[in-house]
Amino acid sequence: MKILICVSGGIAAYKIPDLIRELTKRNHEVRVCRTQAASHFVTDLVLETLSNHKVYSSLLNGLPSEETLRSDYPIEHIALAKWAEKILVAPATAATLSKLACGSCDDLVSTVVTAHTGPVLIAPSMNTAMLNHPAVKENLEKLRGWGYEILEPDSGSLACGEEGAGRLPDLTRLVNHLEAPAPSSSPFSNKRVLITAGPTRVFIDPFRFLSNPSTGKIGFELARELSRLGAKVTLVHGPTSLKVPRSLHQVFSITTPEEMNETVTRLFPDQDVLISAAAVSDWIPLKREPAKIKKETQSELLLKFKKGPDILRNCSDLKKTGQILIGFAAESDQLEKNALKKLISKGVHAIVANTVSETQGFGDQESELSFFSINHSTPFKIGPAPKETLAKNLVHHLESWINEPIHGQISL
Repeated sequence: MKILICVSGGIAAYKIPDLIRELTKRNHEVRVCRTQAASHFVTDLVLETLSNHKVYSSLLNGLPSEETLRSDYPIEHIALAKWAEKILVAPATAATLSKLACGSCDDLVSTVVTAHTGPVLIAPSMNTAMLNHPAVKENLEKLRGWGYEILEPDSGSLACGEEGAGRLPDLTRLVNHLEAPAPSSSPFSNKRVLITAGPTRVFIDPFRFLSNPSTGKIGFELARELSRLGAKVTLVHGPTSLKVPRSLHQVFSITTPEEMNETVTRLFPDQDVLISAAAVSDWIPLKREPAKIKKETQSELLLKFKKGPDILRNCSDLKKTGQILIGFAAESDQLEKNALKKLISKGVHAIVANTVSETQGFGDQESELSFFSINHSTPFKIGPAPKETLAKNLVHHLESWINEPIHGQISL
């Protein structure tokens, strides 16, 4: 594969030579384009020696010196953009992100990336406070909405001496993302995928509700990854603070289990795949008080509940030949036993299960998943890893799983 690495001026630039070495060992052809500031952190000599190609750094260099670039595209930034099959911007500093998001094109890196029509991977790396600044977050969301793949930074010790998110993803993550198949080769390309995410709320009066700590992170990341692979993703989500990816086909925001049930069962007949990752309330109060329940009027409060809608079972009853149903199960104990029971009772093709306890589960940055399917007696383990990575690994497993011969009756 022809990979162009665009290096900007962050301390993490010192890690790029190791990345180049690994990619060339895997028989990828690597070229390097850098900002002026990047030269303060890693020298051209090192980058050229490891990539075996000159380093491109100036927008006004004139014609490329190499015949392979000069032959078809005499303008350097266009030649590089056309040559690359994939571009990685790493480390992507706040300044580089701003230029890419604004389309300023006042240096070679921003110009080449803007001129490139293929996949672009962006690996932000900076101080945690900078990463969390509204301007940086807005620029990342804008780039993500345009179809660029944003690699979430790792957490740990930063060069400034602080602890937090902002480290360049490790070598393995970078290589895995670069070697991921192109969207057009994915079995999910142009398929209609319905994903549920986040919690629901059940109200006992106009002021109070019962819910759970689900953030919706896994569901949102699955939606983002499948959309990147060319799927037409419809997301139905409960109350969450997460920003919705702009690349999705349709988005529906709901609050209650009844609203989610109505929306999902209405949309499901036109879908190829349902991934039910939402943490839907299992129990609903028998009665919702019309006014605020005053504590002065009673010394204790007793509530009675009824079962809420079984969305996954309802969709299973509606499914047609070829539709794939994948459920999620959060369990506090006997994970395998309960996941297999749900796999059978819901009439679905697979269950993705995770353990929720006092020390792990909802809201954690990292988690571990177990994938149970109708075709395998033992689960496939995914993680522990950050939820962004979990989602990508799960989708990668789904791509191979739905293509297995044994899945002839439900394959896409």
